[in-house]
Amino acid sequence: YKKKSQCNSFLFINGHGGVPPYFRGILRDNKGPLNKGLDIVIEAARKIPDIPIYLRSHVRDFPYQLPQNIELLPEISENHQLFGIGDVAIQPSLFEGTCLQFLETLSTGMPLITTDSPPMNEFELIASVAAVRKYGKMGNNFIPVNIAKADDLAMAMERLYKKDITTYSLAARNYILKNHHWSIAAHLYHKAMGIKLRE
Repeated sequence: YKKKSQCNSFLFINGHGGVPPYFRGILRDNKGPLNKGLDIVIEAARKIPDIPIYLRSHVRDFPYQLPQNIELLPEISENHQLFGIGDVAIQPSLFEGTCLQFLETLSTGMPLITTDSPPMNEFELIASVAAVRKYGKMGNNFIPVNIAKADDLAMAMERLYKKDITTYSLAARNYILKNHHWSIAAHLYHKAMGIKLRE
């Protein structure tokens, strides 16, 4: 945990990029964008060229050139180093499962901007971004795919840049301590499993 005081830069964690949904075409299903939202971040970055964005990614070769305001960070050896740089996280996911990455982000005191669709918007956020909803296929299931608007992401970042974010940083950390701390998770797990703890 490290309290943030001013938004001087943004952080996007791409990982391997996530998985793509498939959209129904006339003849066959067409592969869509990866669910972490790198394409959206790049499009937004081009609209705000003076605002620095740090990118952590296992993928190092991109099919297009990154804008100059996106800095690809070197690989790290430990996961706790993920949030060592940047002040506000941007994660415009198209869809998510348990959103564990969001919980990890907030636990470090880093405020979060994400897509204004569930389950992404069910957390303590500094801002959320409007999205266009489609339905895509994952395996044999159809799921909602929420494509965040790059214009809205860029505007949200512009509004926060150079602003005081102390209150949002504390709120992010307190949200985790109140709702997702290990002691709370253990209690809920034992309750769900029918395990009675000794007093």
